[in-house]
Amino acid sequence: MQTIKIKDPKLNQTAIFQQLQDALAQMPPLPNLAQSGPASLSRTTVPSQNDAELPDFSHDLIELVDKAVLQETEFSSNAPAIGPLIVKFRQLWNWMSTRWYVLPIMRQQSDLNM
Repeated sequence: MQTIKIKDPKLNQTAIFQQLQDALAQMPPLPNLAQSGPASLSRTTVPSQNDAELPDFSHDLIELVDKAVLQETEFSSNAPAIGPLIVKFRQLWNWMSTRWYVLPIMRQQSDLNM
């Protein structure tokens, strides 16, 4: 990383802008994010008209950000008569057994992912 030293206390904007352009021109190219990460996170959908204007790595970066935050599981049951009772029992059990332990870990992992 190159450090740009500005010695003029009056801040010559033209000179600063030129130094920034020169420093950016010397930087190595950014990695291709479309080819990084696990295959399970690779883009599988077809981009829409508006998405076509974005560089390739932007699509993957958007998807990674969408998947970075872990979501709490919503309970459901397909049992015809006692389904709501099963769901309520699962919610109560989750609240008693795992919510106070698992949710802080999920938040910590989501923060790390971001």
